[in-house]
Amino acid sequence: GAYRIHGSNHSVFAEKLAERARWRVEHDFRRLEALSDRAAEIGLTVPADAGLHDPVHLEERLASLCVDEPQHPVETDSRLGLARAGATASLEMNASWRRRATLAAWFLSIGILPRRMGNAVLAWKLVASSRPAFLARLSKTIRRVTN
Repeated sequence: GAYRIHGSNHSVFAEKLAERARWRVEHDFRRLEALSDRAAEIGLTVPADAGLHDPVHLEERLASLCVDEPQHPVETDSRLGLARAGATASLEMNASWRRRATLAAWFLSIGILPRRMGNAVLAWKLVASSRPAFLARLSKTIRRVTN
C-alpha cells in the first residue's frame, strides 16, 4: 500500500530514489552504447547526444543529480542544463500539445526554482505520496475536465 514520506524515513527514501535513478541512467548509457555498436555494424550512426533527446532518461538524470549529486554519474550535468534539454525533448515528443507543454514546464521548474523547491517539484512527479493534497485534487480535476 501507499505510505507518506516523513522526516524519519525520508533519508532512506531519497537514497533508494537516487540509487534507482543512477541504475537507470547507467543502464541507458549501456543500452545506447549497444545500439551504437549495432548501428555501426550496418553503417548507421547514433548521435552521441541521443540521451539528451529522451525525456525519460533526462528525468532520471535530473533525479540522480538533485537527490544525490556527489554520486551522480555524469560530472558535467547541471540542473539548468538537464532542465533545458528535458524541456526541449518534451516538446519534440509524439504526444498531445498539453502533455508536451506540461512536461516541459515541469523540467524547467526544476532547473529554475531554488534547489529545495525544485526538488519538491521533482518528488511530486516521481512519488505520489509526496504531493500536497491541493495538488492531487487539482490534478484529478484537470484530468476530469480535459478527458
